[in-house]
Amino acid sequence: MKALKACAAVLVVGAVLAGCGSDWSGELRLKVVRIVETNDDAPTRVGMELDGDQPDAPHTGTYGADLDQLPEGVAVGDVVICTVTKTDENGLDGVDPKYDVGPCRAA
Repeated sequence: MKALKACAAVLVVGAVLAGCGSDWSGELRLKVVRIVETNDDAPTRVGMELDGDQPDAPHTGTYGADLDQLPEGVAVGDVVICTVTKTDENGLDGVDPKYDVGPCRAA
């Protein structure tokens, strides 16, 4: 009986830890706030923030993407709609979630 209880406890703890990771995927309306030119070895990066109230957004800070994920000719102040994927394999490890942004299209 003790072995059965111990096994059940291990399963519950494992299920709780497995459930601590969180993933999210969807489209967000983002406004371009900066375009950062880099050297030849790194792609140009674009910084974006949420455009308007979007309560389903997984993050309220700045989102970043490579310029090639946005429509050609995008400029600071433009609004785009981007696919955003959040992955957080273990919410208890103290490591911030990863946000992948793109592709994006004109709003």
